Amino acid sequence: LTSLRDQISFLVPARSPKAYWTAPDSCDSLFGVMCDWDGNVVSLVMSGANGPLPGVIGDFPFLYSLSITGNLSSLPPELSKLSLLTVLQLSRNNISGTFPSSILAMKKLRSLNLERNQLAGSVPPTISALSSLSDLRMDSNQFTGPIPSTIGKLTNLTLLSLSSNQISGAIPPAISALKRLVTINLQRNMLTGSIPSQASTLCKLQRLYLNRNALTGSIPTTIKALTSLRMLLIDYNSISGSLPAALGSLPSLIYLSGSKNKLTGAIPSTIGALTRLTYLALDRNSLTGAFPAALSKISYLQTISLYRNNITGSLPLGLSQLSYLFDIDVSYNKLSGTIPAFCTSDMVDLSILTLSSNNFSGSLPASLSLCASIYSLDVSGNYLNNNPATLIANLPSLAYLNLSRNYFTGLIPSLPSASSLLSLDLSSNFFFGGGNAYDAAATPVCPSASLPVNTTGNCFTYLASSPCTADPSYPIEQPQRALAQCQAFCRTSFSGSETTPVNDQCGSGGGVCIATATSISTVTGTATVQFKCSCNTTLYFLSADGLSCTPKPGPPPPYQPPSPPSPPSPPPSPPPPSPPPSPPPPSPPPPSPPPNPPPSPPSPPPPSPPPPAAWQVTRWECINKDLVGTCSCSCLSGNQCYCPI
Repeated sequence: LTSLRDQISFLVPARSPKAYWTAPDSCDSLFGVMCDWDGNVVSLVMSGANGPLPGVIGDFPFLYSLSITGNLSSLPPELSKLSLLTVLQLSRNNISGTFPSSILAMKKLRSLNLERNQLAGSVPPTISALSSLSDLRMDSNQFTGPIPSTIGKLTNLTLLSLSSNQISGAIPPAISALKRLVTINLQRNMLTGSIPSQASTLCKLQRLYLNRNALTGSIPTTIKALTSLRMLLIDYNSISGSLPAALGSLPSLIYLSGSKNKLTGAIPSTIGALTRLTYLALDRNSLTGAFPAALSKISYLQTISLYRNNITGSLPLGLSQLSYLFDIDVSYNKLSGTIPAFCTSDMVDLSILTLSSNNFSGSLPASLSLCASIYSLDVSGNYLNNNPATLIANLPSLAYLNLSRNYFTGLIPSLPSASSLLSLDLSSNFFFGGGNAYDAAATPVCPSASLPVNTTGNCFTYLASSPCTADPSYPIEQPQRALAQCQAFCRTSFSGSETTPVNDQCGSGGGVCIATATSISTVTGTATVQFKCSCNTTLYFLSADGLSCTPKPGPPPPYQPPSPPSPPSPPPSPPPPSPPPSPPPPSPPPPSPPPNPPPSPPSPPPPSPPPPAAWQVTRWECINKDLVGTCSCSCLSGNQCYCPI
């Protein structure tokens, strides 16, 4: 002990054996040291060791347990003298080089932990010499090459963990000889080939981690023999084919993750037999068929992740009865129908509900207001059409809300005074209104650094008196508002288009828009706004010629709001009346001068140019000098305002 204490260095000397092994010739009260009745050191535990392990470690022939963590860089050959060692714990160091050959001499070794080092090279076939080994952990190193087939000779293994290396090749069929295996962890490697069907002989296997490799092939039907299996992770591979019905024969399974593969076909109804399942993730595959109603029978389910597939049908009503459901994500599928009434019974843990990019229709269920724990709600990209204002006001834990790309109507929802929202997306709907500018009891939805708000693509107008003040230091997308348009065009004149600026009549940054509301329709979402552009109290807004605007030919495009599932086309305009047909030629007359032919109908007069007071302007573009106009704006395709002056 004296030699070991003096030869080894430590990262923190004040907390090392140099400080607390004050009587190194005795085992009495020595921290990390255990001795037998004869005073022989049988166990050593050291943390914070630094540099190479001294060769004096071989002078402890009775040592059966050695645990060193810190920053060891290498192991001495003398380590092979520890022939009685049964536990060698060297994890979380910086040991480099290949697998230490000195360890192979430890015939009684039962537990070997070398994880989180810098070991490289291949796992040596001679590892089979450690025939007593039951626990082998070499995760998070830099091992390469295949798993040697001689691994099958370690018949006492209960745990094999080689994760987070660069091991390649196929899983050796010899692994089927390890009948005592309880855990196989080969995740985060470069394994290829398929899941060996011979693994079905591992009847004691409880945990199988094969995720994040390059495995191909299908899931073998022989998997049904693994009746003790509790954890099955095969995600992030290239496994193809359908999910076998045999999965329903795994009564102990609680965790199933097959995300990011190439699975096809429908989810088998036998999945309902997995009565202990708590986690199901099959997202980012090519699954088809109807949403499995059998999932409603798995009462312990906490997570359902099926997003980015091609699943059809509707969500079963029974999902709302799963008391432990915490997170459900079925976005980017082809689901339809109405949303089940979540949170109507004992469902108190629902925190994440993601139903975006489907074909759901109808209203958001009122029962969602009872989901007191809901943290994130995303129903964007559907055909929902009610006003969710009441719902939003009753979700105290809600932090992320996305209602975009639907058909929601009515006033922009108000927020509770103690709102926990961190992100709010209301874009591309038919909301109108603007906080307490229209509703004295409402809290305005104002963008800020703490609450990004996206309200683009709606039918509403914000006023100059609106309590919302944009924060210029926070780069968010501002809503397209009539006032913002007026302010922008008051600063710059345009030459017949909205994209070619000419002179700024007020100089740098000049021009101020003054706007007030005169009326608003809560049915159509249209507002009448009186505006004027002021430059040193002189009204102005000049076109390119400085005097007047060229009249816009023809009326603006018609109002065409979309409606699910596809907006009806407006009836075609009746064709202009044709001139009356010419009368039929008369019978041949007697010889006499023929009568004059009937006169042709007169041509319609050309349309008169519209008077200046009726010019059509687009987005406040053309306004006569010194004109104060009144503009009725309607939300059209692309959120453009067409305003008759």
